[in-house]
Amino acid sequence: MTAAQRCFIVFICGLSVVPGSLSAQDKPTTVPADTPATQGLREVDPANLEEKRQLTFTVGVMVLLGITITGLGLLLVVILWGHRVRRKSRAPLPEASRGDDLFYLKTGNKPQPDTTVIPPKQSPNDE
Repeated sequence: MTAAQRCFIVFICGLSVVPGSLSAQDKPTTVPADTPATQGLREVDPANLEEKRQLTFTVGVMVLLGITITGLGLLLVVILWGHRVRRKSRAPLPEASRGDDLFYLKTGNKPQPDTTVIPPKQSPNDE
């Protein structure tokens, strides 16, 4: 397992443990819709407003932290990947055979090594 894979696993495990997540008991209660007669009479509760602001701030900080950690993780992956590519590109290539420069002059009909080639008779007197 490479270092980049380990960092990714730690990152994913860190995201799974998010503090302040809603549980089943923290379901928001429904408030009946305002009627035109009671709209002006409702007052804003300052404690409730402060709690909403703090929750919004906490969620915003967590989102920014998540984006930052994701960006740093991706940057780390790119750096490690670039290091590996640079190392592979600097390694010498394996030796290659030169090959035959006159390969195009050769034919594919080669005699078998265990057979004897008998030249054709040129004249009736040859044996």
